Amino acid sequence: MKTTWLRWSVMTFGVAVLGGPALAQNGYIGDDTCKICHQDLYDSYMQSGHPWMLVPTNRQQPAADLYPHGVPLPELPQGVTWDQVDYIFGNFSSGHGYVVGTNAEGTQGIVLNRGFPYNFCVRCHTTGYDPTGGPTNGITGSWVQNGIRCEGCHGPGEQHATSFGGNPPDLNEARAVCANCHYAGTDVERIDFTPPEPDQEGFGSFGHHPQAEQLLRSPHKNGDCSWCHDPHKSTFFPEEGGVIKHCTDCHDAKQHPLPPAMAHVDCVECHMTEGGGHRHIHLFQIMTQPIAAADNVYVDETDQKTYWNVDANGNAFLTLDLVCLTCHNGQEAFAMTLEEAAAEAQGIHVPTVLTVDIKVNGQDDFLLVQQDQQVSVDASVAPGASQNVPATWWILASTNFGWFYWDPIFDGWLPGLYPSLVDFGVFEVQDYNLYNDTLPPGTYSFWLAVFANDGAMDVDVVPVYVLP
Repeated sequence: MKTTWLRWSVMTFGVAVLGGPALAQNGYIGDDTCKICHQDLYDSYMQSGHPWMLVPTNRQQPAADLYPHGVPLPELPQGVTWDQVDYIFGNFSSGHGYVVGTNAEGTQGIVLNRGFPYNFCVRCHTTGYDPTGGPTNGITGSWVQNGIRCEGCHGPGEQHATSFGGNPPDLNEARAVCANCHYAGTDVERIDFTPPEPDQEGFGSFGHHPQAEQLLRSPHKNGDCSWCHDPHKSTFFPEEGGVIKHCTDCHDAKQHPLPPAMAHVDCVECHMTEGGGHRHIHLFQIMTQPIAAADNVYVDETDQKTYWNVDANGNAFLTLDLVCLTCHNGQEAFAMTLEEAAAEAQGIHVPTVLTVDIKVNGQDDFLLVQQDQQVSVDASVAPGASQNVPATWWILASTNFGWFYWDPIFDGWLPGLYPSLVDFGVFEVQDYNLYNDTLPPGTYSFWLAVFANDGAMDVDVVPVYVLP
């Protein structure tokens, strides 16, 4: 995996900044109040990047151990000292550092030119932001707390805190809250908890924090961010457990094999490759045609903006130069052309050997079920190089009442220990249901085995115990 560091923006002003944290207002109470009852969640999220999105320095060098996980302070550019720095903008990201001044002449370090005022940044780097405050050296407004704190996502907590009970504010759709900031828009006035709508034309870049925008253009558009992410934990430090669901929890790795030379590559490195600012792109699907990213766009005739192409279902796709060629560039791995990458990508997940898979209630290993619980048995076969090769198929169930075999003509189970098919060509099977009912108490095992005449074979078994 590519190493991920900390991205910083150090803001320096010639005079003290007048904008800044305001007294509790509009129902905001601060996370010191929240942690009285939610100490565990507070401790957890303080180890993530959100609370550190905006750090005041009071024009003094912060403590060396200020940040969690041993992340060091940003290095100041030559000629800049801490007594010139008011705030550090940052998140757990790319490792680039820059100093932002009041104008282009005063900017030091790497110039950050996003084409909009820096108060746009403050909205998503603070809690309880109010844009009506007075402008001060490129920053406008006031806010309740620096960084993204509890109320930055849950909303003002005064009513909840004073009720001494009940549940915290309902987030409804977690995606709606995340999308307020993880969306490449520029609407600084949008400070409520209303999710943005996806642009009807598509989206224009892989730039700053567009994850929600990308998600809305992906096959997971109906999902919530919290399906895969724990918002109270860091995703950049795996030991923190911020990723709560992995690709293979839903997408069976057995049905998505990789060539042996790529055994060290995980799903994220290709299907969530890094985009702008070392942020993982949330499109997931990869286009296997030899089309480069620069050619996968169009200019809308109405607004003359450039948009990423989407298909008839509104989904966008990663292009191979953003995936394969980021490694196959002659440095990290041998170089490939876009056409060569497309040829390899066409069958990248097609098994080269015969593979069988039997699942019970979606599981591959031992299953414990209640007596009245529904039991569903599904079979899958990936032929690999044995496509259409004659084979003997064994589809069996061992029970307290003896052996049963699945008969394709009867389309059901019959007593006995016999092959289901003999000299029958291997073909692809996707989740074919063999049983869907309850079972009497006892011990069972369901078997799927295919022995092809070319010597290829595979066997899979799932044991089941039904409680009395």
